[in-house]
Amino acid sequence: MTSGRRKLPKRWVHIGMLGGDPWVLPVWNAINVAAKRGARMAITPAMGGLGLTVSVKLNMLPEIVGRINEGCRFLLEKVKSRDPQHDFEEGKEGRAVEIDDALNYGLLIDIDELLFELNSCCELMGELFRLVHELGGEELGKERVGPRLRRAIKERGGDTKWFLRLDQHRNFFMHKGAPWIAVDLSEEPREYDLLIMKENPKWFHRESQFIRLSELNMIVQGFVTSKGLIQQELIDFVNRCGKAGP
Repeated sequence: MTSGRRKLPKRWVHIGMLGGDPWVLPVWNAINVAAKRGARMAITPAMGGLGLTVSVKLNMLPEIVGRINEGCRFLLEKVKSRDPQHDFEEGKEGRAVEIDDALNYGLLIDIDELLFELNSCCELMGELFRLVHELGGEELGKERVGPRLRRAIKERGGDTKWFLRLDQHRNFFMHKGAPWIAVDLSEEPREYDLLIMKENPKWFHRESQFIRLSELNMIVQGFVTSKGLIQQELIDFVNRCGKAGP
């Protein structure tokens, strides 16, 4: 049997990534300015690598959201042209609308990926938050990062309820179940809402059986707002430390 040792590449090409989310750059700029003023602050290799990782994650998220939106548009076009025999109501069983497997499972994968990558990005930003505070002389144990982040967001007028919902949904689909898709026709034709079901029920009796696409949108918007508040918190923290001097 062979050892299975992998060979290191001897020749390769890197794939460039243009544009993207500049979230971390103002934080790095604040640290560099503080260092020029004489503060003992410098971006460490660990922070630099983590900042790049967060940037890549932030660049991935809009692509995932775009794919979900596109998948939902195709799905709703199919639903709008359905025969009424497909409709379910309380006490009346319909028949599932058949759609292309690539669209169906592609949409499920993207929803699952959105929850995972949002959660991952939050954890990585929390670790960067911890390292920047450590750089400024404030030790934050890992168990204190989450509460400290949420406090900073609340103090700046943000809402943190989306954190709990993200954790709940991500943990469920990671450890307990798989998603199914249905479309809420209750407000047709004025409005449709995608239901990401946590089980495959014949009837709906509890809100815990599903997540609405509108709730996912709320989580994404909560994250987008909060990342701006976290960025400003980090910049203000560095500025305070920089003024204090070495």
